Amino acid sequence: SVEPALAAGGPDTYRLLSPPGAAVAVAVTGSSGVAAAAGLYRYLRDFCGCHLSWSGAQLRLPDPLPRLRTEIRVTAPGRYRYYQNACTQSYSYVWWDWARWEREIDWMALSGINLAPAFAGQEAAWQRVYRSLGLNQSEIDAYFTGPAFLAWNRMGNLRGWAGPLPPAWHLKQLYLQSFYGQPFIWCMLHNFGGNHGLFGTVEAINRGPFAARRFPNSTMVGTGLVPEGIEQNDMVYELMNELGWRQEPLDLPSWVTRYAERRYGAPNAAAAAAWRLLLRSVYNCTGVCVNHNRSPLVRRPSLRMDTELWYNTSDVYEAWRLLLSAGAELGASPTFRYDLVDVTRQAAQQLVSDYYVSIRRAFQSHALPELLTAGGVLVYDLLPELDNLLSSHSLFLLGRWLESARAVATSDQEAEQYELNARNQVTLWGPNGNILDYANKQLGGLVLDYYGVRWSLFVSALVESLNSGSPFHQDQFNQAVFQVERGFVYNKKRYPAAPAGDTLDISRKLFLKYYP
Repeated sequence: SVEPALAAGGPDTYRLLSPPGAAVAVAVTGSSGVAAAAGLYRYLRDFCGCHLSWSGAQLRLPDPLPRLRTEIRVTAPGRYRYYQNACTQSYSYVWWDWARWEREIDWMALSGINLAPAFAGQEAAWQRVYRSLGLNQSEIDAYFTGPAFLAWNRMGNLRGWAGPLPPAWHLKQLYLQSFYGQPFIWCMLHNFGGNHGLFGTVEAINRGPFAARRFPNSTMVGTGLVPEGIEQNDMVYELMNELGWRQEPLDLPSWVTRYAERRYGAPNAAAAAAWRLLLRSVYNCTGVCVNHNRSPLVRRPSLRMDTELWYNTSDVYEAWRLLLSAGAELGASPTFRYDLVDVTRQAAQQLVSDYYVSIRRAFQSHALPELLTAGGVLVYDLLPELDNLLSSHSLFLLGRWLESARAVATSDQEAEQYELNARNQVTLWGPNGNILDYANKQLGGLVLDYYGVRWSLFVSALVESLNSGSPFHQDQFNQAVFQVERGFVYNKKRYPAAPAGDTLDISRKLFLKYYP
């Protein structure tokens, strides 16, 4: 229930209690609808062992529902829990229908988020304004970008690209619908471009909001999430959302152990140990986070790529081993399978960097046999195996991204335009690779037919250079590989939108081949 008086004019508050008698296990009351939803998730999370995230839900309720020994009352330390970045609209939400938005809004409410922008449909309003100012439709069409690039059109730094916006787009969107003395919201900007890649700054987010709130004369009014893209690194977002209701930092190792149990629906020592390893390494960048989401795997190959990382890669390999060992017990959990794909993918990403270093070293040493060996393993085995792994899970499929774009269309012509938008955004990002690979994704189909083809061309160019005795020219390679990249954008190949293969089997096969 909602009782505004519960907050007494202050920040959101929720109350959990078990009324006398057996009829009701728990009564959840909030000062607002969002506060009540946050209280409900607190009960589900901490007392029922449930878990809800972008990658899946584990909602097996105990029977009977647990009763509370004492009343729990929690008041948020700030007025707001903010969510979204202007770019999230294009990198993640662009092809969403109401069913997907409804799930997201439920997640937002249960996470306690009470402040979020609503950009949908504004182009229809602007179109009416522009017409009232005397612009004709062709002038307006030349201004609006295609759907996948509207975030930057709205920010004023892009116009026309991948447009125009069909009339049906406007209609569908309408249906959806610290500075001195200035109040501010402490926000976590965690993701750029909707990239895949394990990453976090857990110590910073566990302490930063509390330090900012304690600062003399602090004007902080809340916490927030501002990722450019979502549906990645669920743990970091669950942590940040919980901190929006806390008065002090958490004990992170204990928290992540309980998180693993909730996420998979059962305790497992190996899975918990894996998460503690990830927490202290890849999820705990404390300095300059070099090459965050910029692995050589997803970059246009060159001889000058940096492979330095902010964490000990052996921790990810060991977490991979531990998760695989938990597969017999947890393999039926959808969120476990998602995490196994994600951690295996991260390990494979690290391996790609190692093979790249071997390729570069062999080329610079004029060691053709070593170049052929390292390049052959990378192009003909590791990348295809990684593509098979990603293709085993619905959330790592290029076909799902492309089909969701086509599904928004009301005609074949629109479907082709929207697919072009979707392909271009995750690859060239613009007509000429203007911010090439900024929105890179590691998806089944994309790894093999885009990144894999680029790497094959790169290795072939290096081999040809050694065989002919002529120098390797990066500018010439860039011109050649651009044709491959552009060809992928305009290719009409259809990709499956349903997964194929068993994640556990494929991950185990990769492990037996490549575990260092």
